[in-house]
Amino acid sequence: MDKTKQNLSNEHARDQSDNRSVAGLTTRSDNYEAFKRLLQQTQRTLTIFSHNLDAQLYNTDEIMALIQRLALHNKHANIKILLKDCQQLAQNGHQIIELARRLTSKIQIYQLAKDFTEYHECFIIADTNQIIFRPHADRFEGTVSHHDPLQVRTKLALFEQAWALSEPSAEMRRLHL
Repeated sequence: MDKTKQNLSNEHARDQSDNRSVAGLTTRSDNYEAFKRLLQQTQRTLTIFSHNLDAQLYNTDEIMALIQRLALHNKHANIKILLKDCQQLAQNGHQIIELARRLTSKIQIYQLAKDFTEYHECFIIADTNQIIFRPHADRFEGTVSHHDPLQVRTKLALFEQAWALSEPSAEMRRLHL
């Protein structure tokens, strides 16, 4: 085998071993299980960029218990949620709203700035190395990676840019009667 083919073969093998922690997602169930596993492993930060936090994926007692555990069991926990449609979240009675109202120093929900509403992707980042990524938020096809610092840095940069231009969700204000 000549050196060029051998180098390409070695690079391909390295790429394959680096990607062994990447798995494909195709169904709602795949996404739910991936998110649940991701939450179970999260130590400090959870970053969510979503259109509306699909209730069937994220509004379950099991998922809310894992988010609450993260928020309460780490004094440095930080959960940021950036949504395209916060109003729908409130109208559907999503449990995350009440949890965020009770844990204001740990969970923040922002309405996505208009400059970013054309983004069709969604992603969830845990700590600094794990990510669930779906290129089209309205579909379940995507990937979960338990070690992809490059993609995490890229998506975190997008998130932070959008966060800086976005505002706290009006739906988060508690009505006192």
